[in-house]
Amino acid sequence: MKRIYKGLSVILLMSFVFSTHAAYNANVTSTIAWLKIYNGDIIYFQLVNQPVTQCKFNYFVLDSLNLTANQINRYFSMLLAAKSSKSPIAVGYDGVGVDCFTERAIVHAIETTN
Repeated sequence: MKRIYKGLSVILLMSFVFSTHAAYNANVTSTIAWLKIYNGDIIYFQLVNQPVTQCKFNYFVLDSLNLTANQINRYFSMLLAAKSSKSPIAVGYDGVGVDCFTERAIVHAIETTN
């Protein structure tokens, strides 16, 4: 019985350690400086007051591995509308850990503010 409790406590501890690295824990509101599609399906963008993250490059990416095509299309529509109208958007991202995709900060949420 002690082995089971030891095993469960190790698994619980490991899941806590891994889950603390990738999280939606920061927001920034700004207008879009630029917006780019690369290789037809990876969307990058930078805000005018882009926050500094622990990722190598200083701009955001829509993670095509963890988002569905519908989610990416909705986010892209929101980004295009905000860019063309010069309206600010709120972006949710990981401001503490290293939640990066292709060495860019991953977007967890986008909200139009107007």
